[in-house]
Amino acid sequence: MSSQSGQPAPETLGLNNASGEKALLSVRSALIFTIAAMIGAAAGVLSLWAEFSTPVSIIAACTAFSSAVAFLNAIIS
Repeated sequence: MSSQSGQPAPETLGLNNASGEKALLSVRSALIFTIAAMIGAAAGVLSLWAEFSTPVSIIAACTAFSSAVAFLNAIIS
């Protein structure tokens, strides 16, 4: 634990990789993007199964992904 702020040091949170460099994304950002990607993929697959065209399915997936990122960013603290 960091003695100055009372919060765990970044090393204990796993934010550094094996070479000691800072990670590209925080754990929170990676979680948000992973969940949003799953939501977008599900929306795309469901729209394909509903017999929409491929371009419409891609637009639906992108829309669901971007909406999910905004929503998850607001609710995950």
